[in-house]
Amino acid sequence: MAVLEALAARTAVILSLSWHFPEVDEAGCGFTVPAAAAAMADALADLLGRPDRLRAMGQAGRALVAARYSWDVVADRLLAVYERAISIHAAGAAR
Repeated sequence: MAVLEALAARTAVILSLSWHFPEVDEAGCGFTVPAAAAAMADALADLLGRPDRLRAMGQAGRALVAARYSWDVVADRLLAVYERAISIHAAGAAR
């Protein structure tokens, strides 16, 4: 949840490989690095040294959250799951 909150606030993220969130790399809104202090420090130094890239990654993170994790999107997905479950149940009851 904290990762989504950071992305929604237009903050690029640096995640360890143990945190499975491939959308971060796909959307270009952060880095996934080995869980080692040196790797984290290198990624952080890279980001801080390139403010334009940092800003672009923040915007990409905000766009990712809006497209996949907004309340409207999540509610629509949940509604689709419920509708499918009702349909499956109704089909089974009709037999």
